[in-house]
Amino acid sequence: MKTKEEKYGKFDRSLSYKLLSNLLTIFILLISGCSTQKNTFVNRTYHNITAHYNAYFNGYESLKQGVKKINNTSDNFSILLPVFRHSTGEAASAAIAEMDKAILKASKVIKIHSITAKPKRVRSEKTEKQKAFYARKEFCNWVDDSYLMMGRAHFYKHDYFLAAQTFEYIIKEYNNMPVKYDGMIWLSRTYCELKDFKRAKELVDQIEGEKNFPRRLKGAFDATYADFYLKQEKYQDAVPKLEAAIKGTKKKHERARYKYILAQIYQQMGDAGNAIKFYGEVVKLNPKYEMTFSAKINRATSYQAGAGDSKDIIKQLNKMLKDDKNIEYQDQIYYALANIYYKEGNPAEAINYYKMSLQKSVNNTDQKALSYLALGDIYFIKPDYTLAQAYYDSSITLLDKNFPGYEAIELKSKNLTEIVGYINTVSREDSLQKIAQWPKEKREQYIKDLIEKIKEEEKKEKEEDRQRHVNSMMFEQRNPKNSMDNVGGKWYFYNPQAIALGKTQFATKWGNRKLEDNWRRKNKSIIDIVFQGEETTAATDSTSKRVSDNKTMEYYLQDLPLNDSLLLVSHGNIRDALYKLAKAYKEILHDYPKSIETYDELNKRYPENVYLLASYYDLYQIYKIQNNQLKSDYYKNLIITKFPDSKYAKILNNPDYFKELEAEESEATRLYEETYLAYKLKNFQQVINNCNFSDTAFEDNNLMPKFTYLKALSYGEIKNIDGMKAVLKKIIVEYPESDVREPSQNILAYLTKGEKPSEISDTSDKKVIDEKIEAEAEKIYILNENTAHLYLVIVENKKIDINRLKFDITNYNFDYYSMIDFQVSDQLLNDKYNMVIVKSFDNKEQAMNYYKGIISNRQVFRNMNEGQYSHFIISQENFQTLFKDQNVDKYIIFFNKHYQ
Repeated sequence: MKTKEEKYGKFDRSLSYKLLSNLLTIFILLISGCSTQKNTFVNRTYHNITAHYNAYFNGYESLKQGVKKINNTSDNFSILLPVFRHSTGEAASAAIAEMDKAILKASKVIKIHSITAKPKRVRSEKTEKQKAFYARKEFCNWVDDSYLMMGRAHFYKHDYFLAAQTFEYIIKEYNNMPVKYDGMIWLSRTYCELKDFKRAKELVDQIEGEKNFPRRLKGAFDATYADFYLKQEKYQDAVPKLEAAIKGTKKKHERARYKYILAQIYQQMGDAGNAIKFYGEVVKLNPKYEMTFSAKINRATSYQAGAGDSKDIIKQLNKMLKDDKNIEYQDQIYYALANIYYKEGNPAEAINYYKMSLQKSVNNTDQKALSYLALGDIYFIKPDYTLAQAYYDSSITLLDKNFPGYEAIELKSKNLTEIVGYINTVSREDSLQKIAQWPKEKREQYIKDLIEKIKEEEKKEKEEDRQRHVNSMMFEQRNPKNSMDNVGGKWYFYNPQAIALGKTQFATKWGNRKLEDNWRRKNKSIIDIVFQGEETTAATDSTSKRVSDNKTMEYYLQDLPLNDSLLLVSHGNIRDALYKLAKAYKEILHDYPKSIETYDELNKRYPENVYLLASYYDLYQIYKIQNNQLKSDYYKNLIITKFPDSKYAKILNNPDYFKELEAEESEATRLYEETYLAYKLKNFQQVINNCNFSDTAFEDNNLMPKFTYLKALSYGEIKNIDGMKAVLKKIIVEYPESDVREPSQNILAYLTKGEKPSEISDTSDKKVIDEKIEAEAEKIYILNENTAHLYLVIVENKKIDINRLKFDITNYNFDYYSMIDFQVSDQLLNDKYNMVIVKSFDNKEQAMNYYKGIISNRQVFRNMNEGQYSHFIISQENFQTLFKDQNVDKYIIFFNKHYQ
């Protein structure tokens, strides 16, 4: 038999020992290299290389991908562009996954590779470079970059509180390193996004004073400064900063963006020359076609009437219409043409071109909104409020909420909707009365024709739906990659991307429609104006059940005033609508001629209407505003002679009437407080006497319902049940809108029907109970937004593993707040409930940002159902109160009111 040496060759034992020794040495070095507790050359090298080429590299690549997605989001060229694309909400949602990954990778670098231990000092004298090295707080070169990456990722997600915390940490901890300046610029941008312009100004001033500020960041600083001014609408101040930013950047797409914004500013300021110049420079830079086209269009619309010949511009725009490349942009070209015609004083031609713009708008909801808005403005000036309302309403459903003057347009739309509602009420009731007077055969034939029209329209809509469905299926067969089944999940409602796509497609076609019946019907006026409305005549009969099928004869007959009582109600609706319309013309639109015309119609149609006195006073005021002394005196005399005891007559006769009224109000308040105290002291006869006095002294005062209620309760206390019933009935009849009506009804029900007191309390609305608890909460809790706050999670002791919950919250804090040393603890609230406490936050805003962030993180509460915990933020003062009061529900009512 052969020996092992003969079989395998001679075995060199000394060589094997050397090999094992070397492997062991390498293994020990690797182990020692992984430690962050020792600061040696080997440790630093290992952690710098591993951090850079592993977690940091992957995180930074994810950040770059996210930024690329943000830069690929579309701009809204109909409004002033933001300096940075990341300012929009669409940009924030475009890259959430990439930014979350960047945050986690940055946290990993900080957690695993941070070296804060000092290296061993050499005994020889140190150079300045060595001294600086030993003074460092961090010895892994990629930790500061990871903090910057984390802060930027939070910023791009619009988690501005976390971003600010991170950048502040960078500035404080790395104040001798170049990364400090990056942190300062990003912190300035964060303050601008938070609209904290005071702190932003302090920071940009500090940056301007930095002698060692790096040249590489000069362009970014100027752009940030421009953004600071633009967000405050200080356009003139932004101009030199934008010009400096253009010089400071080498990126062509940034230069194009800054020049486009400059052109928009000059256009807004009415400087057509500079606007045309910069739009031209944008075109020369050849950016994406969307921007190039928009620059060309805006260059054309910068034309000012009387400043030159518009024929060349119109010719140029018509030439653009014929270019196949501009087919999808024709709506904008027609809009530009309409603007030119309107500026030249040709509104009829402008209207035609705005309507052509709407016809050509397919996917561009921003352009649709502008065309609707322009038409609304034209008809408002005419004035034709019905058409103006229709166009404003369409505009507001599509308009970007960041559009300049959005709130004013929305308010105008709401006001016009109210006014057109009154106009339609008058028109509808007049039409219904007219139809009701027709012979039965003619009336029924009219309704049959109406039903046929509705059936034809519905048939047409179904056919259009069917055709859309066929087209959609053909599209999916040709483009399987675009099918909903291939986007994120199989079932539509489990597929967020599909839902988002569906919402976008719906909004593109229909706008932000309200949830209502017949939302798709193109011609709702057939039904809405004539046979439907908020106040139909038949609706006054609460006992009758309305027919809801609009393809039956009964559906339409139920609204017709076919008898005297329904005709009376119909006239009442017209009377009320005319008064409200006239009032709205006066108070809301300040259209005094329309208000006069409507008041005249009201008083002519209904000479003895209940609004006669109020209409006279409004007419007196209108003519006073118009300096028509003759007419104002006429209505003043009418009021004084026909209504001598009215408040209006007293106002006109007595210049000090309002002062006397104020004194009376003060006296009524004093007497009520005195009466309430007498009731608490059980001096019931004094209460009754005071209430009787108030009946004559303060007859029309707002406190009268409360006086009367105290009187009723006092009658009950002295066993005068009949008197109590009479007073309670008076409250229900005379003060139907008062706070004391409902309790009066409950007490009267008990007295007249023999209900038990418990049954009375059972019938009380839950709202009353909540209001009582809310009132108690307001007494014991104090809202102080600028004091320190805590975050609390309340759970039942025996049902939830409190240690597991603490662990999950601690992990969440480490992943998303690694630079902040939050304290997480638990504490018993009582025998039933336990609390996890996270502290502390400087103020309400910081605490609310944390609260919103932890809500969106499913991992923290994954082991609990929604009903197993309550969580909220609370000031330290209120926490002490909660601990004494022990009523969590009471504080949650306070929290929901003041914090949500």
